[in-house]
Amino acid sequence: MKGKRRPVYKKGERNALCPHYGECLDEAIAKSWNYWHCLECPYKSSRDPSIDLLSTIEGAISYYELPTGLWEEA
Repeated sequence: MKGKRRPVYKKGERNALCPHYGECLDEAIAKSWNYWHCLECPYKSSRDPSIDLLSTIEGAISYYELPTGLWEEA
């Protein structure tokens, strides 16, 4: 383990792919922070290997089949 995660209440960049992102988000919400950054965190460049960005994006696109007569003019 690299050390304790350290989100800082200041505008800046966050690492949304970090395995601790959810914990930092929960902390920010509990402290009513509007933003935070990862600059001083030892995990600032970590990436959760379970996140597959391409499958997440592809799986997020929803579509629906509509009946064919729905768009016909009366």
